[in-house]
Amino acid sequence: MEVDAPSNIKNQSTSDVDQADEDEEEDFLIMADIGHDIDQQTVLEHAVKSEIRAIDIDGTNPFIQIGPYTFQGQYNYILGTNLFFSTSSATIDDNASTSSRVEEVTTNIPNA
Repeated sequence: MEVDAPSNIKNQSTSDVDQADEDEEEDFLIMADIGHDIDQQTVLEHAVKSEIRAIDIDGTNPFIQIGPYTFQGQYNYILGTNLFFSTSSATIDDNASTSSRVEEVTTNIPNA
């Protein structure tokens, strides 16, 4: 016995993939040099409370608001790459060779 599959099955699976793509969130980091206008502890306190906002980040006059403080910025394109590091509670063996440390770091990088 021969059965013809409905023609919309392929379209349904494609639309499921499209829906999954729409649900993905993209994280990105912004490096902001605010000089000595605000101390690091104040920035961290507002970050913990989710009181940091980027305003008009894609515009020509971006703003960053940290609690009650608002800074107007400008874009400066860098030559090279910015590296962003996070702290870890892991200890490093001072007797380990540099190559084994590099291997450990590369294996512990979270998926982007």
